[in-house]
Amino acid sequence: MFSIAARGFRRVYSKSGITVPWLIIRGESTRSTGRSESHQYEGVRKLLERFEGPGPIRHNEITPASPPIPGGILHSSKRDLNDVEINSYDYASLGPTIEKNSCWCIGSSQDGNSTEQSPYFLSCFAVDQNCQFGELHFVREFSSAPTPEELLNFIKCCIIRPITRPHTLPEILFIPKEFNAHLKTIQPFLDSLPFPFRWEMMPPLVDVILHGQALSQFNEGREYLNIAEEEAAKPHGRARAIELFEMAIECFECVREGMPVDETEQIVLLQKFLAVIHKFLFRLRMEAGQSDPQVTEAAILNGKKIEEYDPTGTFGYMALCLAYQRIGNSFESYAALQRGLMQPNMHDNKDIQQMVPIMETIRSGLDVQQAKK
Repeated sequence: MFSIAARGFRRVYSKSGITVPWLIIRGESTRSTGRSESHQYEGVRKLLERFEGPGPIRHNEITPASPPIPGGILHSSKRDLNDVEINSYDYASLGPTIEKNSCWCIGSSQDGNSTEQSPYFLSCFAVDQNCQFGELHFVREFSSAPTPEELLNFIKCCIIRPITRPHTLPEILFIPKEFNAHLKTIQPFLDSLPFPFRWEMMPPLVDVILHGQALSQFNEGREYLNIAEEEAAKPHGRARAIELFEMAIECFECVREGMPVDETEQIVLLQKFLAVIHKFLFRLRMEAGQSDPQVTEAAILNGKKIEEYDPTGTFGYMALCLAYQRIGNSFESYAALQRGLMQPNMHDNKDIQQMVPIMETIRSGLDVQQAKK
């Protein structure tokens, strides 16, 4: 029972390559058969695709800024960007050098007050799967913002004149969006590079880092879900599964809180997914807490989150009705069903309508209690 949503969650990652706004990393295929409950949340696919990324990542692995440039590197090469070698090199021969999930980012910066007299720097860093900046491949100082031709030659030098390694290509190269106007000059060269090389325009590096933080939290939450699923299937794994589901929720809540307020659709999709996790927690707790009011109270909190995050679904209202009845709070049980019936889509819903006779019984009991007071 507990594998439905988690397996459906992993199924989204079966694509071999998914484009996300600020980071492109290809994940391993983890095909799985779909099951019924996850079909209610197919819209979550868009959100999951946005945060596609590999493996568990910890918050403290996010680098807050680009690493410093070692002294002397800026002027270490005596060769000019415009020499014959960079234009005659056989770049197509570098296909075998492309490492899976390798990623380079070109960053731009300007010293001083960004005046015309201030030095302008371009640098190219490797970025690993943890969104952490690594090797510096190439860096060059310019007297002003680079021209399209200078940017093209800089990219070529990143490939054939790297500081620390042999000639190579990444799987994905990110180029700052400030160079959109240079695309006409650089795109033919980039498109000519061998598969599986890809390139993408991106926001400034600081935005990549911020997205990396969200990606880190999302992937950490995903890992907790996978382990929670395994624990829930064990004979005595319920307590550990509950703990892991809670940890996953914390991660996804951090992602939700950090999302821009104008991304309404994405926020709604994430909240629906959070409702799915709370549903699993509710079921686990209701099974475990038949004789423990404190566990049932915790399940009620899950029910309230389900109602909050998925107000058009029936599960939250019915869950609260059941949980409140278990602890003898008929008033709240009745109120939960009333809220469900107030939703515009509930009047023809078979599940909620089956609860109406129960609601009437509850209301009769409440009337008797009120009359005795």
